[in-house]
Amino acid sequence: MPIANIVTDLPTELLLEITSYLGFEGISQVRLALTCRRFYETLIPQILEDQIKHADKLVAASRVHLIQDLSANEQGTDKATVGSITEPFKGFFRRLAFRVGGDEKDFRCVQGLITRAKHLEEVDLQLGEVCSLREVAAVLNSCIGRPGLRLSVGGTISSTERGPFEFDFRSNGKPIRLEELVTPPPSPPITETAKHYFWSFLRVLQPFFRASQGQVIPSAKNPPARKEAAMSSSPVSREISVIATLRNPRFHISTLPQPQLISFIISSEALFLPSIYPVTLNALNNSPIRTLSLSNLTLSLFDWAQILPSITLPFLENLMIGNLSLGFPDFLAFLERHDSIESIDLTGNNVIGVARLPLKPILPRLNSLTANHEYLVPFLLQKDREYFPALQKLGILSPGGISSPSVARYPYPEHQLHAVYDLISQGRFIDLSITLDLSTAGLIDWILNTPEAKDTGRQLLGVRSVVATCHGIHLAPNAVQEWMSRHSSLVGGSPTNNFSQFSEDPMPFVEILIRSASPHLEVLTLGDKTYLL
Repeated sequence: MPIANIVTDLPTELLLEITSYLGFEGISQVRLALTCRRFYETLIPQILEDQIKHADKLVAASRVHLIQDLSANEQGTDKATVGSITEPFKGFFRRLAFRVGGDEKDFRCVQGLITRAKHLEEVDLQLGEVCSLREVAAVLNSCIGRPGLRLSVGGTISSTERGPFEFDFRSNGKPIRLEELVTPPPSPPITETAKHYFWSFLRVLQPFFRASQGQVIPSAKNPPARKEAAMSSSPVSREISVIATLRNPRFHISTLPQPQLISFIISSEALFLPSIYPVTLNALNNSPIRTLSLSNLTLSLFDWAQILPSITLPFLENLMIGNLSLGFPDFLAFLERHDSIESIDLTGNNVIGVARLPLKPILPRLNSLTANHEYLVPFLLQKDREYFPALQKLGILSPGGISSPSVARYPYPEHQLHAVYDLISQGRFIDLSITLDLSTAGLIDWILNTPEAKDTGRQLLGVRSVVATCHGIHLAPNAVQEWMSRHSSLVGGSPTNNFSQFSEDPMPFVEILIRSASPHLEVLTLGDKTYLL
């Protein structure tokens, strides 16, 4: 009889005595329990008891935060946090936050909480610089396998690995550096230099944004390994090609056969390191994810040109993209493959490339769009063509950074968001809600500067609800008095007296102004005040 069978056939009491005598305690005991079913059944009660005690220590030291009431946590009340957990695997905490790191005992304890807590709904992992890639992969797999879990991963780790792809740039068959693709002009003024450099940079990158016709979308099991693009750059004509190669990981990690996440919020580049990247792709492509957020990742636009085609989420409803170097054609190709999207939030993201949508219907379920003018104008132009039938909510973000080429040529020099309001005023909406910051969004100026040919003033047709923050609003005296003289029936009295009153407290005038420009308005929220009209 094999010696393994002799050992496993021993009575439970004798097995416990042997493991205690041999020093199998703590982590060693856990490892022994994982070797076979007999050891697992024998040792797991003691292991769980030890993990309960250690979990209490982690909570007391604020290494682990267990949130019992998600709504209370959002309101910042103390009742949300669980102070002691005598029954952590049966408790009613719904959210777990953990900074990945520490010793292996901490790590195993948190893994136990994640896999065994019956009512856990959300996990927030903050990666520490000292944690290992294997720890990250293991805790990710623990989360990915939980049905209906919402997972958020942030933080950074120290690693010798770099992004998932290695890029080889070549000119006429010879390797070159990316910096050599763009040569700034010799010596014009600084502003002209920056402008010329930006446009020449876009010309160089333009071929990499073009979506290929009839391209087969890779899967998680078969990610893209190579991608080439050829171009002729000015002033010296030469063929430029770029080859992307998937980097070899330091080690291979087994992935779960059926991930179960419903929400994945990624703000850590560690999830795109070569060793972790397969785990991330497996979770993205094989989970029933309804909410995806990608933000504050410094991967290059060449990386995203490879990553996005590798991701397909058939149940995706909510998409959040922020502060990414993402080419618009690559972003558009992703949108065209996900008709299920209902909400898009592009806070903090600027357009790279030419923002142009196809002359065909896309995103039939899109209900909410939050973005700056660079994205809003192309979408609203399509709405003018009666596309996006479900679009009813706009989050209007104030401009920042460099404008895209298409928007820079739009004939609205006063304020970049005036183009957005003009498109809304064309009456393609029936029940629209808008959210914006009045101090920076240019709406007040747009309403005040009414073209002389329009006696009724500019109107936001179809807008039913306006939600606005309004800190530091400044009114232009001449524009206000001119508007008052044309709309004296709305404000009453002489324009001079009224302006003196409104200059001290502009909010009553702002309310009148927005109401006059929104004939279908039903709800107006200015700061902390809400008016039902």
